[in-house]
Amino acid sequence: MFDLPLDSLWLKRLRRWPLGGCMLAAQAALLLYGATHLQRPRDLLLLLVLAAAMSGWAWVHHRRRYLLLQGTPLARIGSAPQGYVQIAGCAQSLDDGPLVCPGVDMRCVWYELVVEEIPAGGRQYQHVQTLQSAHGFLLADATGRCLIDPDSAEIRTTDTVVERKDDYRYTARLICDGDPIYAIGEFVSVREQPVDMKLAVSQKLAEWKQDRADLLRRFDTDRNGEIDEKEWNAARQAAEREVGDETAEAQMQAPANVMRASQDGRPFLVATEDPAAGITRNRRWAWLHLALMIGTLSGTLNLAHHPERIPQRHANSTTSSNATP
Repeated sequence: MFDLPLDSLWLKRLRRWPLGGCMLAAQAALLLYGATHLQRPRDLLLLLVLAAAMSGWAWVHHRRRYLLLQGTPLARIGSAPQGYVQIAGCAQSLDDGPLVCPGVDMRCVWYELVVEEIPAGGRQYQHVQTLQSAHGFLLADATGRCLIDPDSAEIRTTDTVVERKDDYRYTARLICDGDPIYAIGEFVSVREQPVDMKLAVSQKLAEWKQDRADLLRRFDTDRNGEIDEKEWNAARQAAEREVGDETAEAQMQAPANVMRASQDGRPFLVATEDPAAGITRNRRWAWLHLALMIGTLSGTLNLAHHPERIPQRHANSTTSSNATP
């Protein structure tokens, strides 16, 4: 049997490979196994049907992907509708600054780092751990900014850095500040609730009243130790200005738009490649697996109707089994 190292590292790598490539490798392994281990023609035919079903699955998956990428409109952040959209722009770090990817010590907005080590006396690197930043980052275009929540996102990057330090090897996939990126997912505008200015101003004035000395210092213009009606109106106007400034600052600090995983299961993709490249790649995989499915099914039907065309090894197995008393 095949010994596959299905640890967490391999599973993470498997998620990054296109399904079409995974199916192609699995089909090759199945056919190799069938050619070397299976004895009965019927088992070989069943294996061919399974290979065709795998190609059918890959065809549906990649066809759905390229139709989704092709049919989802490319929107501008400032005018994007709520729901499933595609946006493109440049990556930016949040206001607290860029991240630093450990191991390779490079500034970025997102990273995935694979740490491997050569054990004492060994020759091959062994997986130690995989680190991935959970930090969100921004996608910005000329009309606005959008927070990308990387949780559950399928992230494709073209920037990979490998460094070796002592017995360790660090392999990092990075999205750096300024990299062109596109994202397709659920676009949501997280608008702040409208501020009740009257209530906010009243609360601000009540707060100022707690420090009467400071209130008199600021608004008792005639220095008689009391706040008259004119002075109180001036205090109210100052409170309104301060509440307005605080509200505007709060809205500027956090992006009002978020892209996240879709609630209905549609893919959430973030990539540093051209959107057209993703469409082309998925279309090619779809057509390849459609051709493989049709070809495999045609070959299976042909062999089922003409068993004499089955390779000699399997035919001999059938003959010998029938001749056995």
